[in-house]
Amino acid sequence: MAERTDSTLNTLSEALEEQRALLTEIRESQAALHELITNIASRFKRLEQEHTVARTLLRRMEERFERQLRERVGSLDKRATTLESSRR
Repeated sequence: MAERTDSTLNTLSEALEEQRALLTEIRESQAALHELITNIASRFKRLEQEHTVARTLLRRMEERFERQLRERVGSLDKRATTLESSRR
C-alpha cells in the first residue's frame, strides 16, 4: 500500500510540476503580449499625432494656395479691366 501511495504522490507531484511549467509559460506569454500591445498603442498614438500635424499643415497649405489664387485672379481681373478700358 505504501508503494501505491508513493506512486500516487509521484504522479501528483509530476502533474503539479507540469501545471507549474504551463502556468509559467502562460505568464511569460501574457507578459510578451502585454509588451506588444503597449508598443502598438505607443505607435498608434505617434501615428495619430503625425496625422494631426500633417492635416494641420495641409490645411495651411490649402489656405495659402487659395489666398494666392484669389490674389492672382484679382490681379488678372484688374489687368483685363485695364486692357478693356484702354481699347475703348
